[in-house]
Amino acid sequence: MPKTLCLLAALLLAFPVAALTIAEKGQARLVVVLPDAAAGEEKEAAAELDKYLAKVTSATFEMVAEKDLAARPAIYVGATKAAAAAGISADKLDRDGFVIKSVGGNLYLVGNDPAATELAVHYFLQRYGGVRWYIPLEIGEYIPQKPTFTVSDTLNDVQEPDWRSRLWSSVANMDPMWAKRNLCRPRYEFHHNLLNAHNPSEVYDKHPEWFPLIDGKRIPKPPDGAHSWQPCFANREMAQYLGAKIIKYFDEHPTATSYSLGINDVGEGGYCQCADCQALDDKRQPTFRDRPNYSNRVFTMMNRVAEITSQKYPDKLLGCLSYANCEAVPTFAVHPNIIPYLTNDRAQWRDQGFKAVDQKLLRQWAKATRQLGVYDYYYGSGYVIPRFFPAVSAESIKFCHKTGVRAWYAEIYSNWGLDGCKAWLASQLLWDVNQDPKKLVDEYYTNFFGAAKVPMKKYWDRCEQIWMKQPGTAVWFKGFFNLDQLEMFPPRVCDELRGYLDQAQKLADTDLISKRVQLYSDGFRYTELYARVYWGDKAFTQAKVANMKQADALVRELVGYAEASAGLQTHFTKVINADPLLKPVLPFDAQARGTFGNGVLPALSKLADFYEANKVELPDPPCLSKALPADNPVAKMYTAYMTLRQTPDAGTELLPNPGFEAGLTGGKPQGADWKAEGCPPGWSSWIRGGTQGDLRWVKEPVHAGQYAVMITKVSAAACYLTTAPIVTGDVYLCTVYAKGKVAKPEHVQLQVKWRDKENKWFEAAPQAALLPGSELKDWTPLQVMFTAPPGAAQAVIMMVSDKLDPGDVVYFDDCSLKRVNLK
Repeated sequence: MPKTLCLLAALLLAFPVAALTIAEKGQARLVVVLPDAAAGEEKEAAAELDKYLAKVTSATFEMVAEKDLAARPAIYVGATKAAAAAGISADKLDRDGFVIKSVGGNLYLVGNDPAATELAVHYFLQRYGGVRWYIPLEIGEYIPQKPTFTVSDTLNDVQEPDWRSRLWSSVANMDPMWAKRNLCRPRYEFHHNLLNAHNPSEVYDKHPEWFPLIDGKRIPKPPDGAHSWQPCFANREMAQYLGAKIIKYFDEHPTATSYSLGINDVGEGGYCQCADCQALDDKRQPTFRDRPNYSNRVFTMMNRVAEITSQKYPDKLLGCLSYANCEAVPTFAVHPNIIPYLTNDRAQWRDQGFKAVDQKLLRQWAKATRQLGVYDYYYGSGYVIPRFFPAVSAESIKFCHKTGVRAWYAEIYSNWGLDGCKAWLASQLLWDVNQDPKKLVDEYYTNFFGAAKVPMKKYWDRCEQIWMKQPGTAVWFKGFFNLDQLEMFPPRVCDELRGYLDQAQKLADTDLISKRVQLYSDGFRYTELYARVYWGDKAFTQAKVANMKQADALVRELVGYAEASAGLQTHFTKVINADPLLKPVLPFDAQARGTFGNGVLPALSKLADFYEANKVELPDPPCLSKALPADNPVAKMYTAYMTLRQTPDAGTELLPNPGFEAGLTGGKPQGADWKAEGCPPGWSSWIRGGTQGDLRWVKEPVHAGQYAVMITKVSAAACYLTTAPIVTGDVYLCTVYAKGKVAKPEHVQLQVKWRDKENKWFEAAPQAALLPGSELKDWTPLQVMFTAPPGAAQAVIMMVSDKLDPGDVVYFDDCSLKRVNLK
């Protein structure tokens, strides 16, 4: 060691740094002081400080207003007179900036505004108290014990965030303080808002020309709040109207710093087709990501509005979305008062090609704008698997910041039992981007799991590895609400991960750590059960039944499948849905694409064929009904299927017009966006708003009778549908005959969903049968057999098409729903 460093070390030992004592041996040495006219955020900040100092030190801290303070050392929170007298101010800092300073035996926590003071308190508790809020609620707190708690008496910590705006969507609904405690605070308005700024009820009657021209006609007056349209972006008069409206808004809301002109959430089918709008489009780049490129028209309007509003309010911004059809950079500079948010699913940065494209686009946008935000997708809900990607999360946050991005928004809809520390890690980096993400994650394992750290680290590391090495092309929302996400979790992988969780539970040496491990164990149990059913279902389609041994093996597979299916529902009801940290914000079953049970009917058919060919009496053993409880749904399906094999007429038809024939009476549309025009009696049609589809009632080809239905030219999603009453626990067989030619047969299916007795959509897994091939020259039956789930009062029967290719066409006929009459 050099002599100078040795001398310095000696001096430090001889003259230790003086300390300001906050608590000593569990006794408070300072009092918490509020301004006399404290704002709400300052009151909340002082309460948080009082609460967590007590948890850290085991001391009781008094909290008083400044006017009631006797002459004693204090922690001054917010804009107190004492802070002003000491010359401590954050006025010249960023809006979220704050000062933490010790002077004259007192400690001051002062923010640029009251909300920034709240940030100061939470930063102080983390930086100097060691407190952490890894996940919401008390189970997520890490509280080090410091009966004696000191800081330097010359402390002067001045902080500003690296990212100016930090906002999560539905990150912790069960604990609204979690985001604040992790230093998140939004700043800009940017989301879908054109439908409100340009409200149809206010302007359509006087200015229909401000609305889109589609197929040669101005669209009819849309309802307020509908996302099915975009305005005529070329209309200058509309831009002037918006500019004046926003100026009035700023006049009436002087503290507002921004206003959103985010486009409506609709595809290209909702954009104006007038000549003026088309003239604005970039002829050199007419498409972007295989979608029409409308960036020029959108940002032409944005620039016009910003030019108007900036004349009176040069410091107030217009937020918007660089999203879908306006994701490409326009061919001209964006007005400096506009802040676009560029959307992408950066969890897919696991793919180098995907990452390179996104990074290039970010650089291009950074050059075209004075300020830029990013809009990301960290979803927990929508997945029943751990979607864990801390390395690419950190990489993307650091890259975006280096590129000049300063505003963050991410949809997450957390599922804390499967999300791990990803929201906490990102929140930490949004405040201080220079932190080492590996050290942060290791800290999480150490503090959160204690003696169980090693196996829990192995568990989460393996989850990250699975995500990073997933097969196939990188696409936005890969696996989102799609059962094929379970391809990443075959039985052997589930067994490996379960092993780590079991090890961790054995090592947990406190009740708190045991509860934390159990939280993730319960979350992963959901994955295991889903995977067991998913992989079992796949196995049925490959099963062979040529002898009694194979028949018995298939019965055992069906038994395991049935037990896992029943266990899945029980686990969801009793564990997942009952725990606010596990309950998904967006229920998976109700929106899942792809369904369970597609293999059960073929498996039952194989068994029945074998039993009949070998003259095995039904339902004598070996049969499923003897291996499962009689009320098990799969056992009921087995009995029902065998009954129908023996007695085909043992069923009651429930649909009013199963053959799509004319001259019959039927129910009226039961959904606000269902249409009966041009449909067979008793049936309705539906096309996703703002999209296209050609649905017809035709006379040929037909399977039987005189009519069938046809679906073609579908740009997003469309279907024919009807409803029928059902009874919980009863068994039903739904059949429809299909014919046609489609490029992607998985985009066409017979689907059954549910409604409750109040006619509301019911959250239970839908059932479906997919089109078996690309070209069906002969009429081919699609069948779904199901047991009506608890709470369902109606079955919604749908022939669904999701985004057909040009030239694709599919016909349906003779759709039947039968209740199987069991003894």
